[in-house]
Amino acid sequence: MPLDGSISTIAPPTTVLVDRRNYQLMKPAILALFQGASLVGLDIETHDDDRHDGLNKFMRVNDEGFKAKNKKLVFDARRTTLCGLSIYPDNAAHAFYFNLGHADAENRLTWGEVAEILAAKEPGARWVIHNAPFEWVMLRATTGWQLTDYICTLQMAVSAYGPDNYDINKFYQASFEALRPLLGTAQTLFASYRHGDDMTTEQAELFSKIVGKESDASYSYNGLVDTITWGYGLKQAVERWFGYKMTTFEECLGGKAHMGLITGEQCASYGAEDAFWAVKLYHRLLQHMLETNAQVVRTYFTQELPAVEVFGNMNFDGWRINLEAVEAKRHEERAETAKVLRRLRAAIRGLLPFPDELHEGMMKRESWYQGKQKDGSGGQRKRKQIIDWAMLDDHPDDFKEVTRVGGSIAVGWLGQKVDKLLNLSYWQTARGLLYDLCQEKCIISQSKVQSDADARGKLVIRMEKRLRELGEKLAAGDPEGEIEAEIARTKHKQEILHCLSALASIEQRSKLYIEPYLMLCDPDTGRVYPTISSKLATRRMAMETPNGQQLAKRGESVWVRGFFLADNDDELLISEDWSNIELVSIGEQSGDPEFKRVFGQLPYEDLHLGAAADALRVIIPEMSEELLLGLDGMSMEQVDAINSRILMNRAGEKMDPGKAKKYWRTEVGKGSNFNYWYSGALSTVGERLGWSPDQMWAATEAYRNRFPVAEQWRLGTIDFVQRNGYIQLPDGHRRERFEATSFWVQAMRMKFAQYLRQHGPSEFFGDVLKAIQRRANNQAVNALIQGTCAALMKRTLARLHKEAKATGWFRIVAPIHDEVVASVKRKYVHDYLRLSREIMCDHPTLFKTLPLHCTVSIGRTFEPFDAKKAPFGQIELDEAPKVEWLQKEKWGKALNDNEIDSVLEYLAKAA
Repeated sequence: MPLDGSISTIAPPTTVLVDRRNYQLMKPAILALFQGASLVGLDIETHDDDRHDGLNKFMRVNDEGFKAKNKKLVFDARRTTLCGLSIYPDNAAHAFYFNLGHADAENRLTWGEVAEILAAKEPGARWVIHNAPFEWVMLRATTGWQLTDYICTLQMAVSAYGPDNYDINKFYQASFEALRPLLGTAQTLFASYRHGDDMTTEQAELFSKIVGKESDASYSYNGLVDTITWGYGLKQAVERWFGYKMTTFEECLGGKAHMGLITGEQCASYGAEDAFWAVKLYHRLLQHMLETNAQVVRTYFTQELPAVEVFGNMNFDGWRINLEAVEAKRHEERAETAKVLRRLRAAIRGLLPFPDELHEGMMKRESWYQGKQKDGSGGQRKRKQIIDWAMLDDHPDDFKEVTRVGGSIAVGWLGQKVDKLLNLSYWQTARGLLYDLCQEKCIISQSKVQSDADARGKLVIRMEKRLRELGEKLAAGDPEGEIEAEIARTKHKQEILHCLSALASIEQRSKLYIEPYLMLCDPDTGRVYPTISSKLATRRMAMETPNGQQLAKRGESVWVRGFFLADNDDELLISEDWSNIELVSIGEQSGDPEFKRVFGQLPYEDLHLGAAADALRVIIPEMSEELLLGLDGMSMEQVDAINSRILMNRAGEKMDPGKAKKYWRTEVGKGSNFNYWYSGALSTVGERLGWSPDQMWAATEAYRNRFPVAEQWRLGTIDFVQRNGYIQLPDGHRRERFEATSFWVQAMRMKFAQYLRQHGPSEFFGDVLKAIQRRANNQAVNALIQGTCAALMKRTLARLHKEAKATGWFRIVAPIHDEVVASVKRKYVHDYLRLSREIMCDHPTLFKTLPLHCTVSIGRTFEPFDAKKAPFGQIELDEAPKVEWLQKEKWGKALNDNEIDSVLEYLAKAA
């Protein structure tokens, strides 16, 4: 697009349908067009109506073959039919569509006939494809054809601009009409508002509607921007860049469920225009990149494009899972749910009846609780639901007990959703129990009532304190029995809290892992086939169906990793993780001496313990780095004598000293080290720990004083993006943030000047702009850190994938955040370790001053090793476990080749 924002309209060429009727006639003419064509657009049309039944359940496909609108589209590559293929030689007068599997079966061509034409592409010429990983996987799965020599315009668009970027001229022209009704409301709601005032619930709701970070509503700022962004989807990009509205998938199908049900004639133009517009988009994107950021062109061809094949290969081969283990865990979770429900029912009965009056705090802040006319009908309705369920008899059959409530466990067991069942994990029900039934003061964050894990943890701590106080009173005498009664009520409340936390955890595990894995797993191969992409603003990689980024190394769901296996029983999973890579990236780019002290040599020193001690001192005055360091050598009684709060996590659960040390190091120390650089404050850590604003800012000031040079780098980055509207990443990409500039503020005020004549609404709108601008500033810093990590991962994956094809020793299975997972043949483990460590730690153009270090683990499953819980899990080679088959002097230390052989022998015996 010309930089003045004008649109040059290009009309697509005519489409020629090539099928059994004219193949021989058209073949010479098409082959002639290939001569001299350095670019050829390519696109395919498919259907997978024969997909395995699990995917039908996952997408909620109805009897007519249509998936639910709110479910992700997941393709079954192994059961896909190739319906058609289109090509467009650059600058040709025609685009061509080949019928391979459409409804008019008599006109279909064979793949061999189409492949003969494709083979005529000249050496050095490139296919131009939008979303090349899809074509790469589907062509290989359906025909065995290996796609090479291609350009992916989707990934090119990612290099050219971010997912929320737009032509600035479009921004100035946009009216953002959807926001105007909200600003009209603000004129009344904020009439007397002054900057710094505490917002009422209604004011806070309006504010969050506009600035919500995750909101995509049409009236939110994100939703407004979405109306002008260039976009990554081909149809949106073509409309924004060329002013041409392409035919939609639904329009082409004309009410049919899939491509196999329409004829070649009905699909030809739709299919061919994808091939044509991919070529045109390539030219336009290349022009845009050369005009705005020429160095990213090289980055695209040397870093981003090679990653496309890696993405496709990981999706094609998938990841083997232990289906029996998933099913066993589902059975265990169902039984546990039934137990918790029976406990919860007893606890609720112990507190019934509800008070006559509705909860004052809920009536003030919760619109659903107030009801339609603010008469409390919502609260009364929720009370009745809770009472009706609580007064049921416990059912001895787990199935009957579980399926009397809503939620993922019940839906999975029934095989369908039942309306109007009480869902005890639903936030409204949780608040009805925590505050209305328990009659507790609401936990408030950002002017909103909270009922999540953090809120429940604060309530548990409140109950613990109350029980201690009641115990002291009871010791002094209780002639009326009132104190004992209050103790009993408090214990019922504790039980409700613990039960709700248990149900929330089970619900999350069921929704994220167990039910999706069972549906996504191919019954013939025993594998799931995640899709890997790189479309995030930071250029980081994402994974979906299933999302491997959810596989935490620690915490209550770590066992999920145990479902994942190597490609076969003769191979092992090896995971390698860059140590503290995001913090090393900060140290590299800032040159801060404290970061250099910690990360300037191998092995690295610890940056988290000191940060944890500083932060914890806000709520535990006795805390010091020495105390935290020595916790694992102390008894619970010794720690309790200092301060019992040390052994209580934020959910209110008691920990042993060793676990407490690890918990605070990770939760607070690591949390602070990341929280600060991405936000400029310790607000997330402070909110989790229940700090007051003064406590949070005191801890923040103490933290930033430890890193004065890095702090100047952070402020310098923000200053640059405020002046220029973008930040340049080390690999050549840019993160554009026009919102950080003063020009954006001026433009926004001019757009909505008619609503800002009163002082209050003007102050409110100023707070809105500051919140969006503050986010833009933080995104610039985040982009430098995360973008560097993204480049590091993609360069590493491309080199490893190339070596995998050359040696045959291993296959790259998946990237999990900063962790590279590979399935490695047992006899080549040492070769792979030497090769992978060298590649992972050799990136001198990204890390010039600080060394990179990666930790390595190996096992039959992906779960961290635990002698009892995960005996075949990932054994750390840089910090050996305490096991009888290793010499004691090696426990906790790095293993040499001979000692690694002992690990391999152990895993071989375990097999």
